[in-house]
Amino acid sequence: MVLGRFYKPGNDESSFCQPADVAVASTGEIFVADGYCNQRVVKFSPSGKYITEWGVGGVDVRGSSFRGFVIAHSIVVLPATDGGVEQVCVADRERGMIDCYNLNGHRIAQYGGNILQPSVFAITFNPLYKLMFGVTGPSTGLSTMGEYLTVDGETNAENAFAFRPIFGSKESSDSLFRDINDRSHIIDLDLNSPHDLEVSSDGSMLFVAQMQAPYLRKIDIVKSVKTGDTAGKNTSDGSNFLMLSSIPRTLTQKIIISCALVTLCTVVVIIVLVLFRSRKSKLWSSHKVSKFQKHRSGNCGGKWKRYDGFQPLQQEELQGLGTAVDENDEDEDGGDSNTIIDIRQFGPPNTRANHFHDSESIHHVST
Repeated sequence: MVLGRFYKPGNDESSFCQPADVAVASTGEIFVADGYCNQRVVKFSPSGKYITEWGVGGVDVRGSSFRGFVIAHSIVVLPATDGGVEQVCVADRERGMIDCYNLNGHRIAQYGGNILQPSVFAITFNPLYKLMFGVTGPSTGLSTMGEYLTVDGETNAENAFAFRPIFGSKESSDSLFRDINDRSHIIDLDLNSPHDLEVSSDGSMLFVAQMQAPYLRKIDIVKSVKTGDTAGKNTSDGSNFLMLSSIPRTLTQKIIISCALVTLCTVVVIIVLVLFRSRKSKLWSSHKVSKFQKHRSGNCGGKWKRYDGFQPLQQEELQGLGTAVDENDEDEDGGDSNTIIDIRQFGPPNTRANHFHDSESIHHVST
C-alpha cells in the first residue's frame, strides 16, 4: 500500500507535505502526522481510503476556529486501558504539547508543562508499565503560539520523561489538561540530540535515535524495589522504575581499549622473559660455584700444593709431577668438552649419596 504521491506535495486527500510519522490502530485504521507543511493529522481506512483530518482542536473545531499543529512530529496509538478508549496521541514539537484524541478525532486530553519545553520531539507508549515515554530537544526557532510557551523554571533542552496518561472516555473540546512537571523527568540519561524513540514489544527496553553519536541508545527499563533510589523515577501514578542506559562504544574507544590490552600483554611477556633469564642466570652461577668448590675439595689430598719457594726437582719428582699434571690435564680437558656433566659426581662418596636422596630434582649443566 502506498499513500500520497511521490515528489508531489499537496494538502488534499491524496497528498502530503513532508509527513513526519505514522501509526496504526488495532482496527487497522492508519493515522499520518502530516506535520511539516500541512500541520494536520490525516486518518485513512485499513484499505488506504481517506476518512478525515484534524488540527489541534480535533474534528470538533472547523472553519475559522481551525488551528493546525505547528509541527505534528510524532504520533502513537494508546490501547484501550482501564476501561478507557483507544487513543491517538500527537506530539506537536515546536508547541511543546501533546494532544490525545479518540480514533474519531475527538480530543480527550492535553499535556503540557516545563518538562515538555522547549520542544517535544517524540513520544511512545509502554504497555507493560502503562506509561508514555518521550524525549525533548532544543527549539528550532520556528514560529510558535505564545500562549503555550509559559515555562516555570529552567529546563534541560535534551531530556526524557515518562508519565501515566489519562485513559478516560471523555469526548469534548473541553478536554482534560495535565501539567507534566519535574516528577516525570528521567534523570542521568545524558542524551545527545534525541530525535525519535520506540519501546520494545515486551516493554523492557527503550530505544532512542539521536542526531549525534551514539546514534542509537538502548535503555533497559527495570522495576525499582527502592522508592528512594535516586536513579529511579517516581511517576504520577506512584510506580517506580529504573532506567539503565547502555551506551555503545565508539570506534575510538574500541581502538584505545585494544591498544591498552596489547600493551598490557606485551609488558607481561617481557616481565616473564626477564624473570626467566634472571632465574636461569642464577642457576648457572650457582652450578659453577658448586662445581669449583667440589673440584677443590676432591683434590685437597695433595695434588694442588702451594710451594713457598722454588726448588730444583729431582728427576723422579719431575716424573711423578708429570703424572699428576697429566691427570689434572685430563680433568680440565673433560671440563672443556661439550658433554653433559652431572655435578653430583664431584665430591666425596658419602656426600654424593646424601645429596642424591635429599635433592628434589636433577640439575645438569653444559660446560
